[in-house]
Amino acid sequence: MTDALNSFVESIGGYGVFAAAWVWAILSIYLIVIVIHLFNRRHANESVRIHMKKKTPEFDELIEKVAANTSDDAEIRRVLPPAAFPYFARYIEHRLAGTGNVDASVESTIAEKSGFADHLRKRIQKHGGWKRALALRSLSYLRNSRDIELFRSILETDRFKHAIFAAALGLGLCGDTESLEAVLRKLYVETPSNRDMVLSTLLAYGNKGADAMNKVLASAELVPAVQGVIVDFLGTLKHRPALPTILKLLKHATDKEAAIHFMEALEKIGSEKDCEVLLPYLKDSDFRMRLKAINALERLAGSRYLDEAEQLMNDESPWVTRNAAEAISRMGPDGLARLKALAHDRNERKRLAAKMVIAEREFGRIRWRYRYANSIP
Repeated sequence: MTDALNSFVESIGGYGVFAAAWVWAILSIYLIVIVIHLFNRRHANESVRIHMKKKTPEFDELIEKVAANTSDDAEIRRVLPPAAFPYFARYIEHRLAGTGNVDASVESTIAEKSGFADHLRKRIQKHGGWKRALALRSLSYLRNSRDIELFRSILETDRFKHAIFAAALGLGLCGDTESLEAVLRKLYVETPSNRDMVLSTLLAYGNKGADAMNKVLASAELVPAVQGVIVDFLGTLKHRPALPTILKLLKHATDKEAAIHFMEALEKIGSEKDCEVLLPYLKDSDFRMRLKAINALERLAGSRYLDEAEQLMNDESPWVTRNAAEAISRMGPDGLARLKALAHDRNERKRLAAKMVIAEREFGRIRWRYRYANSIP
């Protein structure tokens, strides 16, 4: 019995050593593969860097010549052969990826005459996924109205969100406001939320798309999250023609998150006569509504709503109390006098909030948002 047990233990021990050796061998191979992969990636990145360093001055010179009409088609094809297309894609990304008034006419001419633009269009038609998305992104930088129909077709038929985003950017950069509503409907995804993509697309449309954004906001049945992004953008632009739309949306808002964005936009482009729509929110069950409302009232009407702000200093939410005290501190001489009086109030909540805000002002600890409020668009 004892001999059999010893034999079994020895056999297990042998298998254990054998298994450990296999584990170490597999881990070693895995580490070697990782090292080789990292080496290859670094080599590839270094190769791209070297080629870009060489090609960038050539592309710069070609753009200058084409702009001055001192270059012909043969020279364009010589400087930009198919082998250089990947580097030209990186080059135009650095030059043209910004929004605003970017003139891409010279780069677009070069792309057409060299075959680079047709190369991108073929990749978009032939491939899907990331290959299509990256080709769409490069094509969008050229801002060629010829590609609007292509961008529209991708927007309508593709289901890969990054390809949809690239097509939406292309339509925005081309200034195709007719597609704006379709863009907003197709682009937005609720889970996980891609509000950042929606905002980036609105930035691609820029100031010139503000009227179209206001029209879509006023007439289309959009989800509240998209409405919020649009009013944020229009508020930042201080697009006053959107004021009636924002007032209407705020008055009939049923979504709390959207209402917050409506109030913040109203704070930027409204005036004292628009404050009536904010007053009901001072008694809203959501504490965020109350604090946003009092901040907007102060920004739009100064000390007119000083009494309402003081009432909120006894709010059950410490955040509302703090915001009310801060709003009072910005209401000019009358507000500061009231706040100093409240620092000696019998109500402990009011007294502590007033003292804290007074101390923050005295020692320059005002919150960033309000310290630089006048410089924030």
